[in-house]
Amino acid sequence: MNNEGLVMKYFTLTPHKDDPYGHASRKALLAYADAIYGCNEQLATDLRSWVDSIDRIELKKETPNG
Repeated sequence: MNNEGLVMKYFTLTPHKDDPYGHASRKALLAYADAIYGCNEQLATDLRSWVDSIDRIELKKETPNG
């Protein structure tokens, strides 16, 4: 595993990945949604829905007949 720190000003979230980075990305999106809810309820709701849809896809992959 690469333990290199932040070397750029920006980084990309990878919420669709099924690894620690993907899980962290989904948590980050939910935290961002919580933080902006008061000023942009629609964006917060859309972000939560997006993460929820990704989680449903991941659960479907984990079930034997999914």
